[in-house]
Amino acid sequence: MLVRNSLETGTAAYAKQASSVNEKKESVQVQKAQEPEKAAELTLTSRIRQIAEENIMSSESNFMDVTKAEEMIRQANQNILSRADDAVKVQSGQTAAATIELLK
Repeated sequence: MLVRNSLETGTAAYAKQASSVNEKKESVQVQKAQEPEKAAELTLTSRIRQIAEENIMSSESNFMDVTKAEEMIRQANQNILSRADDAVKVQSGQTAAATIELLK
């Protein structure tokens, strides 16, 4: 009977260890099955980050382009006003000179 109890205890312990090993194997298999999903998720996250960085750089470039265009427009307006001012001065000088000539 003592041998039988020892045998039963040993068998139960072996069965418990085998069950534990099987559970660990299943856990490892589940983890291995999830690896491609995790890799795909990391790849997607990386691509999303890369696209976001590209969008930020594009936005910064567009902002600088608009700022430069605004400055060019200001300079063009100043140039037009300056030339118009010069034209008015020239015309008024000619008119004044013609009037003085007529008065002589």
